[in-house]
Amino acid sequence: MADSSGSDSQDAQRPDRIDLEAIWGRTASEMREQLSEIASPARRLLLLEKLLISRLLCPREHHSAVSLALDRFTQAGGRTRTRELARQASLSQKRFIDVFQSEVGLPPKLFHRVVRFQRVLITVHSSSPPDWTQLALDYGYFD
Repeated sequence: MADSSGSDSQDAQRPDRIDLEAIWGRTASEMREQLSEIASPARRLLLLEKLLISRLLCPREHHSAVSLALDRFTQAGGRTRTRELARQASLSQKRFIDVFQSEVGLPPKLFHRVVRFQRVLITVHSSSPPDWTQLALDYGYFD
């Protein structure tokens, strides 16, 4: 909320702040309006929780290139190169990276590294003691 000094406009200009409307569009304004109509903080929190959960449960449509990449990256042992995914999606590699990062929040190469590391962690926690050499070979760690 803005105070007499206009802190909303100052906050909007800070590089570490992003207006929710820039991400969610009109939905953010509608949520803000619904929340402002409720006086009780407890009821406001319940509505906010309900709105956020409904947002989580609503399936998002991805660009077909992003859907392709997410499928490949999350497949067990998927070691697909970004260049190959871009070719399969009929996009330039730069455009593919831009589209993926815009929708996922990470560049495809970094996302794939995170997924690969998560698989390693799952394996490490499910086997005792882990065979580190075999894990490195299985998940493509070689240096």
